[in-house]
Parts: sequence; structure tokens; C-alpha cells
Amino acid sequence: MNANASVQRMSHVDLWIRATRLPFLQATELSVVLGAAIAFFTVGHFNALDFLLLALGVGFLHLGTNVANDYFDFRSGNDSKPKPSPFSGGSRVIQEKLVSAQRMLWTSMLFFALGSLIGLYFVQLRGFTILWMGLIAVLS
Repeated sequence: MNANASVQRMSHVDLWIRATRLPFLQATELSVVLGAAIAFFTVGHFNALDFLLLALGVGFLHLGTNVANDYFDFRSGNDSKPKPSPFSGGSRVIQEKLVSAQRMLWTSMLFFALGSLIGLYFVQLRGFTILWMGLIAVLS
């Protein structure tokens, strides 16, 4: 099947679910839910807005990482080989010319910006410790 036939059969939503590797997001969001549960049982308080913003921010950063990984693996040639397993090789949307490399780069930057804005909200709300923890996470 050529790339044009793939585009015709794949909806825009399906394309971006594939490009962002959205199903893998559940592992990250499960960590947020577990952290919220531990915090609730420790402190005895639950803030639904903070929980939703945190889940959204962490999700944006995860999606940005997935998309950036596809872009940089494409640039380095790491994803140019045939896909060996469902857990390696990225989404392959760049290789199949479904999304341009430039668009993937800009999409990753958008996700990182959105996640960072939510992170800065929490820095303003809770203090600079959050900023240092975020910077360590990014550098890791």
C-alpha cells in the first residue's frame, strides 16, 4: 500500500493517535493517578483541578517526548531500518510520508510548551522546588 492510500484510509484523528503513540500514555497517567492516591491518603485532601492539570501537563510532556523521539530518530537514521517490533521504530509516520519531519518537530515543541506552561503554574502555586524537580526530570 502506498503512502497516499494510507492517508486516504486513515482519519486525521487516527493519524495523530498513531503519530503521538497515544496508547503508551496510559502508563504515565497511571503514575499520576497512583501519586494522587498516595497524596490523598497521606494528606487527606484531593484537589480535582490540580489533579486534572497535572495529568494534562504530564500527558503533554509525554506526547512531546514521543513525537520528538520520532523526529530525532528520523534525523539520525535510527528509524530507517524495517520496524523490528511494536515497541521500537517509532510511529513511522515520517518514514511513510504521512507527516513531515518539520511538522513532527513543531508538534513536539507545542506539546513541550503546553506541558511547561502547566508546570510553571505549579511552580507559581507551590514554589521553586517544583521547577528544580522538573529541570532534573528534563535533563534525565
